[in-house]
Amino acid sequence: EEKRAINLLSKELSRNLIREKGEYRLHVLPCEKDGCEMPVNAIVVGTYDESNVVKKFVLADEIPQNGFLVRVIKNPDNENGRIVILTAHTKQELFYAAVSFLDDYIPEYAPRFAVNPMPDWIFNEPLPECSYTETTDNKTRSIFTWGHSTNDYRSYIDNMARLKFNEIVFWNDYIPLNIDEIIDYAHSYGIKIILGYSW
Repeated sequence: EEKRAINLLSKELSRNLIREKGEYRLHVLPCEKDGCEMPVNAIVVGTYDESNVVKKFVLADEIPQNGFLVRVIKNPDNENGRIVILTAHTKQELFYAAVSFLDDYIPEYAPRFAVNPMPDWIFNEPLPECSYTETTDNKTRSIFTWGHSTNDYRSYIDNMARLKFNEIVFWNDYIPLNIDEIIDYAHSYGIKIILGYSW
């Protein structure tokens, strides 16, 4: 779901990047519908076919099949502003674009204090411009686990998705009572579940 990408960005950016020093205050990143007036700085998240804003800055053939595009550009209406574009052809790949922005772009371009990257300082200055795409070499990226030893399947599946796995084999002696819940949660990330049993 597109919502997964937005939730991940909000969670990660809120935790480290929009905190006020010395104060405990909860922040929520503002979200606007496609086509709203562009603020000075913005992160645009959307699949290519569904976002007119994305189409304004990206051509369809720039996005690889089974991949995504991350682009940071100057805001054409404000030279000091930046627009981050995260896009793909599918919602699963769109989630991977959000992961890449958080786990690859921010650590790479974060300001440094001596040799230490300082990711919570990245929005103090205009973001460095860049554009890159990524595709996966393997269509199926699977992991195996014993189902009975997975105490928190939600965190397990969240981490799998963040690591770009798309299939899980749960091995159990008996079918779990909450298997429908587990399957629905995995499918919300586009993760396929295979259930294995002893004979």
